Amino acid sequence: MSTTITLPDEPRPARKAGSIACLAVVAHYDRPLDPPGMVLRLRDGVAMEIGRGSLTALVERDHAVRLDLGDRHASGRHARIVGDQLEDLGSRNGTLVNGIRVESAQLRDGDFVELGRTLLQLRRTPEDGADSMLALAEVLRGTRQATLSPIFLRELERVRHVAGSTLPLVIHGETGAGKEELARAIHTWSGRAGELVAVNCAAIPTHLAESELFGHRRGAFTGADRDRVGLLTAAHGGTLLLDEVDALPAEVQPKLLRFLQDKLVRRVGETTEREVDVRVLAASNADLDAAVDSGRFRADLLARLRGLLVRLPPLRDRKEDLGLLVAGLLRRHLPAGATAPRLTPEAWRVLVRRSWPSNVRELERCLEAGLLLARDGVIDEAQVAAQTPAGRGADDATAPVARPPEPATRAARTASRPARTRTASEAERELRAALAEHRGNLSAISRAMGVSRMQVYRWMSQFGLSTEESRDAPEAGTGESPGAKLKS
Repeated sequence: MSTTITLPDEPRPARKAGSIACLAVVAHYDRPLDPPGMVLRLRDGVAMEIGRGSLTALVERDHAVRLDLGDRHASGRHARIVGDQLEDLGSRNGTLVNGIRVESAQLRDGDFVELGRTLLQLRRTPEDGADSMLALAEVLRGTRQATLSPIFLRELERVRHVAGSTLPLVIHGETGAGKEELARAIHTWSGRAGELVAVNCAAIPTHLAESELFGHRRGAFTGADRDRVGLLTAAHGGTLLLDEVDALPAEVQPKLLRFLQDKLVRRVGETTEREVDVRVLAASNADLDAAVDSGRFRADLLARLRGLLVRLPPLRDRKEDLGLLVAGLLRRHLPAGATAPRLTPEAWRVLVRRSWPSNVRELERCLEAGLLLARDGVIDEAQVAAQTPAGRGADDATAPVARPPEPATRAARTASRPARTRTASEAERELRAALAEHRGNLSAISRAMGVSRMQVYRWMSQFGLSTEESRDAPEAGTGESPGAKLKS
C-alpha cells in the first residue's frame, strides 16, 4: 500500500515556487568517524535510485542517476526518489520516513529517511544561487567548516566574500552554537598574519575593562606593578573577537568606538597613541538592537561593529550536520590508540530527535560521556539519552523513532513484514486503545500492535502518554477504576 506522511500538530510549509530539493547523506550508523558529508541536488523529473554499493558515491551514467551507499544493510536496489516522491523498491530492511516504515511517501523539507544503516535528510532551498551553495559544500568538505546545511552554507558564502577585508562583523547565535569556531574560520580565510585573540567581555571586571582592552603602563593605578599590553595590541596584524560584546561596560564603549574610527590605542596612564592593525569581530547571543533600545549598548558603536551581521543557525535547524559534528567531536575526545566507537541505530535516533537547547556544546558533552560509558566500544541509546536532563531538549516530532527490522532469513523477512504501515495519527489512536485494553501492560501492547517494546516506549513519549493513566482508567463496561474496586 502507499502511505503519504504528514506530521500531526506541526504544519510545515508546502513546497515553495522557485525552490529545489537537496538530499543530504547525513551519517552511516555503524561508522560515526567516517561521515558521508554529501549534499546532492534532486532534479525535477529525474529519478535517483538508491542502493548498496562498495562506497558512498553518486553515479551518473546514460542519463540515469544512482546514489550508492557503502552500507551492507541496504539492498542492491533499495529505494527511488523522483522530485520529492520516495518509493521503496521492495528492500530487505525497509525504508523509514520520520520513523514510519513506508512503501511510498511524499517528502517535505526536513524529513529524515533511513535506508539500511544510513540516515538521509531532504532539505529545500531557494533555487537562486543553489549551484554555488552546493559548490561551496564541496569546497568545505573535509575541513573544520564543513556543513551540509543550506541555511548555514548561504551565510558562509556571504562571510567568505568579505573575509579578506577589514570589515567588522557581528556573529549572532545561541549559546554553544559555535560562534568562536566560526570566528576562527573567518580569521583563517582572511589570511591575516597575526593571531586570533578571543576575549569574553562578560568575564572582564568592570574596573579592569579598559586596561584589558587597551593596556596600561606601570603605576597607572593601584596594583599596576608592571606595563601591560592590551588585547587590541596583542591582536596586531590579526583578529580580535569580542565575545558577549553586549556585556562590555558602558564606560569602555566610547573608547572602543573611537578605536574603530581611527585605529589608535592609548594605554591607561599614557598620553601617546599607537596605531594598531586589527580586524574586530563581535559575537553575541543577545539581541543587540534590544540592548540599544534599553540603553545598555551604544547605537553608534553597534553601527561601527555591524559591518555585516552573520546569523549562526542553531543545531536544531541544521541537523543534517549531525554526522559531521559527531565525527569531529568523537575524534577530539577519543583517547590515543583507542578503537573507533560505534553508535547503535537507536542512539543515532536519540541524537536526531533532540532539540539541543545548548547546541554543539551540549552535543559534545553528551558524546564525551557516551565514550566513557560505552561498553565494548558501543554507545547505545540509554547512554546517549541519559545525558539530556528531563524537560530539556524535547524530542523533535520530525525525527526517526522506529527500530528498523533486524536482518533475517528471506522466509522470515517475508513472514515478518508488517501487513500495513501506520501514520503517526493512526499509531497514536491504536496505542491509546491498546493502553486502555491491556491496562498498561507493555508486553501485551507490543504483541497486540506487532511492534517492539522499545517502539511502544517511543510512541508513548512522542504522544505524551503514560502507563499510569491507563491503569487508573475505568475498565471497559464497569465505569470503575481498579482503585475504586479495592476501596469498596
